[in-house]
Amino acid sequence: MRRVYDKNRDEFTDAMTTILTMETACGPQQVRIFSARGCYLMAMLAKTERAKKFRQWALDVLDGTAPAVNTLTLAERRVRVMELNAANRTMDHIVKTGGRRAAMENLKAVYAKAGLNLDLSSAQFQGDLL
Repeated sequence: MRRVYDKNRDEFTDAMTTILTMETACGPQQVRIFSARGCYLMAMLAKTERAKKFRQWALDVLDGTAPAVNTLTLAERRVRVMELNAANRTMDHIVKTGGRRAAMENLKAVYAKAGLNLDLSSAQFQGDLL
């Protein structure tokens, strides 16, 4: 994504993309987020299989044959990143104070508050965490 963005930077407006600091397990990281319009432009410029599927969907939208999509504004995406940062900090605190098992027990509830519904049924996923 970075190469596609850097190569076509002049086509993106400030309303399409911004850089935010996101809390990760490795500490704060700078991440670029895109508005719906910015995502659409990225998909139009990319040469991946996923981008190819997007272009087909976009043609369906233009033809009026595609289902509606929930799109977030850049401001709404900033709020989502802040919510996810808070959830990540909460999980870090739980791991430090209660260990990995406590984190696993609270994982679904913590991220549900940030609007994420996690599927924790995978045995491999549970084994990786514990």
